Amino acid sequence: MRWQASGIGLVLAIGRLCGILSPSVACLLLEAQWTSQHLLNLYTASLLLASLLVWCSYRSRSDT
Repeated sequence: MRWQASGIGLVLAIGRLCGILSPSVACLLLEAQWTSQHLLNLYTASLLLASLLVWCSYRSRSDT
């Protein structure tokens, strides 16, 4: 049970860090001549990747 609690804390910390850094990264990419469509594609791809990783993790646990 302790492992699950520390995992939840880690996920919350990573989410908070990404929420803080995301506007700065977006600003840097916009200065590098990225369009808003490119930014949306980048953020969509990262969310799809995260969803895939969660799904794979869930699937591997349910197989055992």
